[in-house]
Amino acid sequence: MNKKNKWLYVLLGINLISIIYYVLYFIKFNHTPAPFIYDKSDTFMDFFNTLHWSYDATRYETWQSIYPPINFLFLKFVNFIISDGIYTEPFDIRHNNPGLIWFIIISFFLMPIFALKSYDWLNLKGKICVFLIFITSAPFLFTLERGNLIMYTLPFLYLFFYNINIYRAVSFSLLINIKPYFGVFLIPTFMRKKYRDFFLFILFSATVYIFSSVIIGPEFLFFLKNLFTFNENIFSLREVMSLPLTITSHIIFFSNADLSILTSSLLGKFLIVNLLYIGYISLIILFLYVIFRFKNILNHKDYICLFVFGLTNFFYQVGGYSIISYFILVPHIYKNYRFLIYFLIPLFMPLDIVPVFNDLLPYSYSFLYGGFTEVNYTLGLGSLLRPILNYLLLFFMCIMIIKRFGNINLPFTKGKKNEKL
Repeated sequence: MNKKNKWLYVLLGINLISIIYYVLYFIKFNHTPAPFIYDKSDTFMDFFNTLHWSYDATRYETWQSIYPPINFLFLKFVNFIISDGIYTEPFDIRHNNPGLIWFIIISFFLMPIFALKSYDWLNLKGKICVFLIFITSAPFLFTLERGNLIMYTLPFLYLFFYNINIYRAVSFSLLINIKPYFGVFLIPTFMRKKYRDFFLFILFSATVYIFSSVIIGPEFLFFLKNLFTFNENIFSLREVMSLPLTITSHIIFFSNADLSILTSSLLGKFLIVNLLYIGYISLIILFLYVIFRFKNILNHKDYICLFVFGLTNFFYQVGGYSIISYFILVPHIYKNYRFLIYFLIPLFMPLDIVPVFNDLLPYSYSFLYGGFTEVNYTLGLGSLLRPILNYLLLFFMCIMIIKRFGNINLPFTKGKKNEKL
């Protein structure tokens, strides 16, 4: 048996065991466990809420959406092809259109296939195993359960990561028009003095945005306002701690939650929160030092990895489902920063099957169950460990870059020099 495949089989086995756990948990409690969001009536609703507002001209003023217009056009097209039904409530769309649910499931399962070509050190069995590990992982299932449109960015992120010139510009324009925070990729392009690429990125992105805006209606100007006035208070503590990736989630949680289990003194709570703040600020400083100090040395792929890891570490608003973008980055990390795999792989493991907190919530509707049930809310171990692992992932990538290009050899900095791109 291939040694590399052997470890893949082990990881797949762990994820398959977690699937069995999820099923047994659902049979017992009539709803999904952690890390799935506590509101069991909200399954697939990131998709259906957005679809509903595709037909409402006040989507940017009333709903205060931060989805660019192309998302609404895409969903209207999908709805036209599959059902063409229009309802007054997003829950009614979900209830009356099982075809759309099947579209979500099938399309989400197809998205990661585009990236398997980059796992070129594996044979066919290894690539199939990687695919199965990903689609049985907690981040993928969490994103699927939400029905979040970030899944549709995977092919474009892959094209942006591995292609050059016009293909990169086209893929970037679609990335930023699906999820605006991918606009941070403009920063390394400008820093590396790739002014032609920088201009093409803006030109293509603006073209897509303007054309989709003209089609969707005049209210698109409110979209720009919403980007800068996004209400951070719309997330409850339970939502913040659903598959968190950043210690800012911990800062928010420990600042607002009852910590009598951990400490009975205000001083203890103060120390916890401030230690987290110090760690957060220190990582930002280290990140900024690396991207500016080595701006003429790092290649395109290094920068994309740094900025994706930075997004998930510094902004809890991007959501836990953003971790699925790591699937595109794994091959580059494996080949150039292999030590980081020890922090990256556990992020896709079922850490949340180990509960650290339980709470019984009132009766509420469970969509998957099809009725009302008590919600046995659990906070899993992954909610505590993933932000720390993600923190260490970015921290050690920065350290490895400093040591590697400073010609200082450490055990975990071994790896070939990065190719220029």
